[in-house]
Amino acid sequence: MEQTSSPDALTLMLAEKLRDTGNNERADISMILIDAKGAQRERKLIRLRVSDGREQKIRLQFQFPPDLRDTALLLHDHSDRDDDRWLYLPTLRKAKRISGAQKYRHFLGTDFTYDELGGREPEEDKHQLLGEEILDNKVVYKIKSIPIEQENPYQYRLTWLEKTTSIILKEEYFDRHGRLKKRMLVNNIQSLQGIPTILEREMQDIQQQHRTVLKFSQVKYNTDISSRFFHSRQLDRPIK
Repeated sequence: MEQTSSPDALTLMLAEKLRDTGNNERADISMILIDAKGAQRERKLIRLRVSDGREQKIRLQFQFPPDLRDTALLLHDHSDRDDDRWLYLPTLRKAKRISGAQKYRHFLGTDFTYDELGGREPEEDKHQLLGEEILDNKVVYKIKSIPIEQENPYQYRLTWLEKTTSIILKEEYFDRHGRLKKRMLVNNIQSLQGIPTILEREMQDIQQQHRTVLKFSQVKYNTDISSRFFHSRQLDRPIK
C-alpha cells in the first residue's frame, strides 16, 4: 500500500503566509478589552493593508475613544530582513520607531504584542508537525514552533492550522517556564469576495485573566488605496 509523506511544517506555515488575501484590504475594527471582572472598554479603528507576495504593509488608525483618536501603527513586513514598525502619537506629533525587543511589548494596553499583530516570518521559528486533529469540525494541522531569537518571551507556540484554507484557527503561547501564557482563537470566518476572511479573533491572557476581542466589518478587498498612507512621514495625516 502506497504511503503519502507528511507535509513539512515550515511549508505549512509558509502556506499560511502566502494564502490569497487580495492585493489590498480596508476594514473597520471594533476592539473590545475585557478584564477579569468582565468590565469592557471599546475602541474603534481603521485597518489598511497592501500586499505583494510575502511583503505587506499594514496601517492601523484609532477613531475612538477621543484620547486615542488618530493614533496610528504602521508595519512594513519584510520577508528577508527585520520588519519596520512605527507608532504615531498625536500628542507628540511624531512617529516613534518600534525596534528590536520592543516588538514583544503589548500594543497600547491590548493582549496583542506588536509582533503578534503581524510581521513574524515562518523562518524565525523552528517548526515541528505534531499531527492532525479535528477542531470545530475542521481538519487541522497541529504545529509546535520554537523561536530562534533569544529575546523572545515565549518558550514555544502551538498552532492549529486549517488544512483546506491554511488559516490559523487557534494558537497557544507558552512562557519560558513552559506554562500556558496566552491563547488566540478565531471565532468567525466568512467568504467575502471569494476570500475566506476572519471576522472575529481574540487573544486571551490566561495568566492575567484579560482578553482582547477584534471584530472586523466593512471588509473590502482590491480597492483603490493610496500608497501615501503607508509612509511613516504621512502618519500625521489621518485616514478619511
